[in-house]
Amino acid sequence: MKRLLAPTMVLLILVTGCGPKLTPEEEILQADNQYLHELLQQWYWWRDDVDLAIEPSEFTSPEALLDQVRYEELDRWSYVGNWAEFNALFSGGNYAGYGFGAKWDADGNLWIRSVYDDSPFGEAGVERGWKMLAVDGTDVQSITDFGVAFGPNEEGVSNTFLLEDLEGETHEMTLAKTTVNINAVLHRSVIEQNETKIGYLVFNTFVATANQELDEAFAYISSEGATELVLDLRYNGGGSVLVAEYLANYLAPSSAQGQVFSLQQHVSDRSENDVTYTINKQGGLELSRITILTTNSSASASDLIINGLRPFLDVVLIGTEATPGKPVGSYGWQRDPYVYSLIAFRMINADGEADYFNGFEPNQTAGDGLAFAWGDPEETMLAAALQYYG
Repeated sequence: MKRLLAPTMVLLILVTGCGPKLTPEEEILQADNQYLHELLQQWYWWRDDVDLAIEPSEFTSPEALLDQVRYEELDRWSYVGNWAEFNALFSGGNYAGYGFGAKWDADGNLWIRSVYDDSPFGEAGVERGWKMLAVDGTDVQSITDFGVAFGPNEEGVSNTFLLEDLEGETHEMTLAKTTVNINAVLHRSVIEQNETKIGYLVFNTFVATANQELDEAFAYISSEGATELVLDLRYNGGGSVLVAEYLANYLAPSSAQGQVFSLQQHVSDRSENDVTYTINKQGGLELSRITILTTNSSASASDLIINGLRPFLDVVLIGTEATPGKPVGSYGWQRDPYVYSLIAFRMINADGEADYFNGFEPNQTAGDGLAFAWGDPEETMLAAALQYYG
């Protein structure tokens, strides 16, 4: 036995010493994958439902690793992205672009659905309800890839647009991309109907910078004497839970003061990170009911608002179809150049309701009136909401 042992040890030393040396890029990749693997083991909401007994070094990228272990049945949201873009959008509320959103209708028309104030489109006077006809001389119906047509999202990149306004007049304008500062409140107004004043608020994103805009919007709505509210979340894809709580404080009645808006619950050995968000009533609006406009783009924190308010208000949904349904939330872990955004908790309302993965169905269906400006009482979804107020 002793005679065999020494040669075996020599062989092991030789094999180990002659192994391939990792390049600096391979070392970084292994470290990136290892970090993601540890996050999944420690934080991932569905960690007990997936196979994490893997070797991180075997994957060609963090994206490939996440795709392998993702809980496919429910997880539609965890991703690996670019940290700088993630941080700019969710913390600073800005990005490089033209500052508009567009949407096709069933007849093949491309409508401007929303415009940010501090953007090339906003400063050029473009509004919701305008129609985009052509880009750089090419009819929009002939464009197969708008990402290519618009060019990279970098400051200075320009295009020439042919647009039709609400009165049917056409406008040709050449605009250059800049850093767009997102305004979360796209519109606020008060509509008087049958001696009832109804506030109308279009809230587009729960970005971290939104609180001041909400303060100003609700101060205006209250100063105009509104006693009812239509909250338009039709394009709101979510964002900060803290901003959702802030908005809920304006919407909930005084009787909900101190009650649970939502419990943020983590995996068992991370329960010290659980957070209970309670109602701290703000503003003078005392609602017993609220009408919320939704589409399949009203996700995440928009779902949270609906679920969190239901124990305290009659919540009426008017929309095109069910919301996406996202009763879970994520954190963004930074490891340059990546952000690892993983589902790490679920949100539970005061009645213990948390599993709305199929979304919330509208109480009344209504189409998206793309040809109308914000606040027009004839716009399809807003008109349907106003019917609830006599």
